[in-house]
Amino acid sequence: MRSYVVLVLAAIGLLLPGRVGAEPGPRVNTAGAAAAITSVAVSFAVQNTNRSKVTCSADGLPYAISAHLVGPSSVLTGATAPVAVVYLHDLGIGEWFWHFSAEPGYDYATQMAQAGFVSVTINELGYLPSGQPPGNSSCVGGQADILHQVIEDLRSGRYTAAGGVSPAFSSVVVAGESIGGDIVEIEAYSFNDTAGLAVGGYSNQGSSQSAQQHFIQAGGVCLTGGEDAQTGGPGGYAYFSTSDDDFKSTFFNAANANPAVIAAATKLRARAPCGDFNSVVSSVVVNGANLASVTTPVLLVYGEKDSSYPPSGGQSEQGNFTGTTDLTNATVANSGHAFTLEHTAPQFRAVIADWLRGHGWGSSPQAPTAPRPAQPPRFPSPLLLVSRRAARLASDGAIPVGVYCQGPRGYFCRGRLTLDIRVRSQHPPVTLGTLLFMIAGQHRARIEIALTARKRKLVFEARRRSPIRVIARVRGPHDEIIRLIRPLRLRP
Repeated sequence: MRSYVVLVLAAIGLLLPGRVGAEPGPRVNTAGAAAAITSVAVSFAVQNTNRSKVTCSADGLPYAISAHLVGPSSVLTGATAPVAVVYLHDLGIGEWFWHFSAEPGYDYATQMAQAGFVSVTINELGYLPSGQPPGNSSCVGGQADILHQVIEDLRSGRYTAAGGVSPAFSSVVVAGESIGGDIVEIEAYSFNDTAGLAVGGYSNQGSSQSAQQHFIQAGGVCLTGGEDAQTGGPGGYAYFSTSDDDFKSTFFNAANANPAVIAAATKLRARAPCGDFNSVVSSVVVNGANLASVTTPVLLVYGEKDSSYPPSGGQSEQGNFTGTTDLTNATVANSGHAFTLEHTAPQFRAVIADWLRGHGWGSSPQAPTAPRPAQPPRFPSPLLLVSRRAARLASDGAIPVGVYCQGPRGYFCRGRLTLDIRVRSQHPPVTLGTLLFMIAGQHRARIEIALTARKRKLVFEARRRSPIRVIARVRGPHDEIIRLIRPLRLRP
């Protein structure tokens, strides 16, 4: 008689929006808003310490962090407020990426305020008018610690506002672009104090050769002592892009941007602390070991034409966040690295606004005025259907498991399929592993599970040429499984 194992499968699903920008989608209302908008300069008193999980050097001295608080006036006039979103920028950029005034129509924070959201746009340590330590006395772990201090101050109202009113926020969401995304990731798993995490244009294993070359060039400058941050400023700083032309080609998709905006942004670029450059590499390793501990909602956003962190890196980045069941991955069509400063900025704002509003993080009930794609009034539950939950699997046999996403077309189900086995009734169940995958709405896929006696192993794979896309596999204790199977003396 052939031996067998009993398979028990459990699946959970999450509905995600599909690729944005290629088709008409929701827009943030940027004109004709009735509500008044407040933009006030704020300052945070911080210590340049590093209590994060990324080991790197910080000088421990006090500094002031300069920022702006931007939102509906009706929300920012009281002693308390519901939600603030803190935004961090890339190396060599600045708060202006999120609060751009050099050309009309590209002020992300103001546009989001008109849609009912509160933004805190920060000049990170090392970027005027925030404090500037010697460049090697700053690092991404220290920047994450400073972000943690800012979050604490926003929750308590212990910060200075030019208008005199500093609301205390009940919840804080963090968002970062490029290396700002690296910093918000470090903060999220080191301090576990954020309601949600949004990362734009960054992946730990997905940087392009061009981006890596720029890191190498900046590293070379830093090895020789770096440069002054600006005339009369501290030393130990370097440009990420060695020339204006390099900056333009790295940061923008020129075909998708206004030349006047490109020129204005190029004039604003700055040198970044060498310690930040030097600590990014070590942070990638630490991130990979710790991002699984993040359980809050996560949003990943990529630009289709980003030459620094292309969308292909999004799949590996998703695989790092195995601890959350609420992960959205969106691509903005035709966008480069400069999400907020290109013609597709409205699509980028719509992605963020929909994600925030979908989690109840809007400070105002005001909804976008542009048409939204047709959606059913409610989504089915469960979103993922699995054809079988248990089955006997003989040696050298295989069983198919069908998976179906009940979500509407244009959406994706992100699934987590866990496989447990029980070898005969006398053995306790053992988890073989977990398969993370995505499947388009109204599509079916087949996962095949096979038991190979000759090689003494179980195979848990998605069938080739299937509409399912595997994100990551989390393996179980294989040695234990093989030990349990061996006593059965499986034969071909």
